[in-house]
Amino acid sequence: MGATEKSHTREKQISASRPPGWSQDVFRLDTRKKFFSMRVMKHWNKLPREVVEAPFLEIFKARLDGALSNLVWLKMSLLTPGRLG
Repeated sequence: MGATEKSHTREKQISASRPPGWSQDVFRLDTRKKFFSMRVMKHWNKLPREVVEAPFLEIFKARLDGALSNLVWLKMSLLTPGRLG
């Protein structure tokens, strides 16, 4: 068995041990998208200033709950015309 045959056999063994869908030629270039800070930052920047600048956690939670409920109410009112209020 030559050197190239041994390397091909070894590659087959390695590829057989990988989960389905994995390939040795696939590289992850989008790893920054998976960081917590990258996923949260754009949503954090959209929050109202009074929510972000809350001095205590309990106040932050209450203000965040109010901001999110207003957002949900606004979206629901836009989906159902004539039912504002």
